[in-house]
Amino acid sequence: MNRRALVLVLSLSLATAAQPKTWRGTWSATVGNGVRAFGGTWDATLGDNPNTALGSWTVMDATGTAVAAGTWAARKHQKIWKGTWQARGRSGQLYSGSWRAQSQLPASAGFSELFEFALTKIASGTWQMGTAYSGVWSIRTQPRQ
Repeated sequence: MNRRALVLVLSLSLATAAQPKTWRGTWSATVGNGVRAFGGTWDATLGDNPNTALGSWTVMDATGTAVAAGTWAARKHQKIWKGTWQARGRSGQLYSGSWRAQSQLPASAGFSELFEFALTKIASGTWQMGTAYSGVWSIRTQPRQ
């Protein structure tokens, strides 16, 4: 291999390695009584360390139209994942709250393991918006294409 080809291959390898690993999937949530109330899509990237993650998400209506979109961020401590979320609806109203999950994964597992787990099993937890609204959520990760 000539020198230029080697430099090109190494440059492409470094560029690929520098791209953050991302995950995408679907989510659903219930309110209080356990009836499915919301659903949509999400994406995630790792933060500065394996125990932090951030991403974006959408809330979709029954036709698959996005009715709200926002961001989320989370941190893991031991076996508990805790995060915050916000979303802006089509009317412009801002919604925000928190979520948490406790996993059956080992305490040493980071967010990448949680997202990989959700490829084959449902990961779930609880969510809250103020004191009036709360429920259960679940996610599935979609395989990378």
